[in-house]
Amino acid sequence: MANLSTVSLRRSTARPLTRGRLWGGSAAPTLARMPASALALVLAAALFHAGWNALTKRARDQLAFLWSSMSLAR
Repeated sequence: MANLSTVSLRRSTARPLTRGRLWGGSAAPTLARMPASALALVLAAALFHAGWNALTKRARDQLAFLWSSMSLAR
């Protein structure tokens, strides 16, 4: 925990995010780049989720399939 005597009480000098020329920014806002590893994880999760849903939908007894798979996952 920070000691109150070490905490700076100065105002922040960071500039707020501005868009457009009305506020003095560039003509178009800039976008932050997403790391390729993060994008790969999101796409892999989406594919896994879609596959899981397809397996569940094709199961004869969906409740039994979900119950057994969750039991094995623990």
